[in-house]
Amino acid sequence: MPTIKASINNADRFFYLDGLDYEKGVYTLYYDSVEINTAKEINESVIRVGIRSKSEFNRVLVRPKLVTNWTDGTTPYSDFDTLIADISTLIVGPVTAQGLSITQNVLNYAALDDGDTAGDLAYVRESQGTAWLSAISLGNYYPAGWYVWSGSDWVSDRNAIADQLEALVNETVAIGVACSDETTALTTGTAKVTFRMPYALTLTEVRANLTGAGSTSGTTTVDINESGTSVLSTKLTIDNTEKTSTTAAVPAVISDSSLADDAEITIDFDAVTGGADETGLVVWLIGTRV
Repeated sequence: MPTIKASINNADRFFYLDGLDYEKGVYTLYYDSVEINTAKEINESVIRVGIRSKSEFNRVLVRPKLVTNWTDGTTPYSDFDTLIADISTLIVGPVTAQGLSITQNVLNYAALDDGDTAGDLAYVRESQGTAWLSAISLGNYYPAGWYVWSGSDWVSDRNAIADQLEALVNETVAIGVACSDETTALTTGTAKVTFRMPYALTLTEVRANLTGAGSTSGTTTVDINESGTSVLSTKLTIDNTEKTSTTAAVPAVISDSSLADDAEITIDFDAVTGGADETGLVVWLIGTRV
């Protein structure tokens, strides 16, 4: 009796099957002893379910078994739809990447609910209908794979899906770095904070904000360096009496927008206001992951 469930080691990348972890996205379901009754419904009492490689059909993980011969490690399955939904969710490859996400992951097209927003993505695990009947206008065929919500329907248009995937992959991300505590007045100096980039980033904007504004005159001036070299041709500033760089009289200008993965980033405090009383500095790196 095969036991399948989420991996206890890394459920995002692997699934557990009979004591071993297997990589998601490599395997697919297949069936044996499929019987269709007069109402065009599957006879669930005789259908058998197995798992094999997507690319090598003769590479079988589990030969087809009756639904009741599968278990989640605690209880044998008794319902075909539940078994298929559970296994499909476990073995499907990761559906997130650099902010990429889908709103639904369902068995077939009929199981899709209406989308909330045009551009929503859904993933359908099994095809529905007969392709050749659709070709001669005698029925509908819905392939397995990605669908995008048009605002009124789920469509499998390749161009629309590609555009949406690209937009999601290039989604803006922001890295916020606390450069001081919340109460101690800032003082000038180099490399006040040092950290390493968690991924490569195309820098499109930098920001800074304070908990307590500086007073009297001048600006709080910040420089950002990659491997010791400034990425700004005009430094990041916060005007006195202000708490954010977004209102600065002179906006920052980025001169090096390509931040490498694992690059060492240092933050310098080049100047403080005349009152030297600003507190709680946070610097933001905003851009798209590469």
